Amino acid sequence: MKPQPKIPEFAPGQWLYTTPDPEEYRIKYVSQLACVDVGEIVERIDRMAGGRTAVLCCFCKPGVPGGFCHRAWLSVLFAHRANLEVPELGMEADGSGAAHPLLPQEYRWPLEQPSAQARPVQLDLL
Repeated sequence: MKPQPKIPEFAPGQWLYTTPDPEEYRIKYVSQLACVDVGEIVERIDRMAGGRTAVLCCFCKPGVPGGFCHRAWLSVLFAHRANLEVPELGMEADGSGAAHPLLPQEYRWPLEQPSAQARPVQLDLL
């Protein structure tokens, strides 16, 4: 199998394995993403894709309802800073950005109307 291009700026740090609390995880990962030049990353992804559809992958199992993956926070980042929709593969109809189905429930905006229980994603870090 051909080695796949990597985007190290998107890889969570070693804290990934020691941070079970969703809020602590969010703070660490969103703070990491705040330093990323999204425009440069989008251009790099376009170059790597070579005219094909780009798919962001990681070691997390894709499309698991009720699951969680850092790709969900990437979807929020791309929506907020690049006006791009980045849905979960196989769950495209379930939303992207702040409605991404793999965001922890307490941060996800429902597709229809925000509930009183959903906390808005702190996009000021993005």
